Amino acid sequence: MMLEQKKKYNSVQIKNISKKYAVYRDAIHALLYEHPKGVSEAEIVSQLEISQSDCQELLYFGEFHRQEIHGNVDERGILYNTRKTDPPAHSLEYELQILKQNRHPLLKFVIRFALVLLLLLVIVFFVYPYLNSSHNSAIASLNHRIEQIKLTATKFKCEWYWRSGDSCYVNGRLLTKTQFQQEFKNFLQ
Repeated sequence: MMLEQKKKYNSVQIKNISKKYAVYRDAIHALLYEHPKGVSEAEIVSQLEISQSDCQELLYFGEFHRQEIHGNVDERGILYNTRKTDPPAHSLEYELQILKQNRHPLLKFVIRFALVLLLLLVIVFFVYPYLNSSHNSAIASLNHRIEQIKLTATKFKCEWYWRSGDSCYVNGRLLTKTQFQQEFKNFLQ
């Protein structure tokens, strides 16, 4: 790529290169920042693991459109430096790791799917039964209390019959006072 000649790109091509450059921007900055004497195009290609033509496009875009990269002619060829003075946010190793992860979008999808599935399994097998059991025990406790109140009310209602020595209907059965007290005692246990 020649420094002097400026390629003509239409707006769609510039937009596509801009999207591609956005992915590699931090990695290129970290790479150029770590090598203040400059980096050749071949070194950038080997470090970022991209094609020669992609590297040329990215360097061109960074140099002429973003003005973040500066190319100097040297005896080794063209060496590229960063024009940014601030250090990169992350190390070069971290940026290269991020690039490798971004190259495999299916892997990211599988990992996200597995994490969501794992979360759902934890909810279904651990959280839901706990909530359901506590809900069921609360309902069972409430039902037991309601039955106690009903039996106590029935006892007061039937007291009048039992004083006279008669039997009383409890839940559709005719019971004497001793039979009722036996059932009430069994219910409380």
